[in-house]
Amino acid sequence: MRLVVRCDAHNTRTVRESWERHGRPAGLRRLLEAEAAAGVQQPALLEEAARRRLRDTMKRFWAELASGLSDARGGSPAALGSLAYDREVAPFHGWVLRGTFRAALAALPSREAMLSALSLPPPGEEAAEAEGEPQARREAVRAELEGWVAVLRRVADAVESLLAELGLRDDRQL
Repeated sequence: MRLVVRCDAHNTRTVRESWERHGRPAGLRRLLEAEAAAGVQQPALLEEAARRRLRDTMKRFWAELASGLSDARGGSPAALGSLAYDREVAPFHGWVLRGTFRAALAALPSREAMLSALSLPPPGEEAAEAEGEPQARREAVRAELEGWVAVLRRVADAVESLLAELGLRDDRQL
């Protein structure tokens, strides 16, 4: 989860910088309209468009992986990650990136190891001081993942709709 939080912090910073650069427009629609007017999709700015597409696809990837982790009937994280990657990210990657991602996904630890790591007490807090037993904390993590996935999917769907509506959708491979 720390990686997801770091990615989200970076994405939030990127959006905030764009918001500032475009005069602090009111709402996502206005921001995207300002970016479209600024020519974000023009060849000189392809890197910015590619970063946006990667952010969007990675949100969907993380949502799929987290959804599988929160579902006790799901497969192994490696299998879940591979399915999520194939569905959400692979179409935008060339063969080198696909091979790299697949190798990394194959090395993911077990579901229990991941849930246990996600449910560790905060740094500096002793395990005995943490609320609940390890199994109860793992169940709390599962519940939090389910809520997070629901919100992330709604946000990703709304952003995807706006990008398509404004002609900012970019499906090129990276």
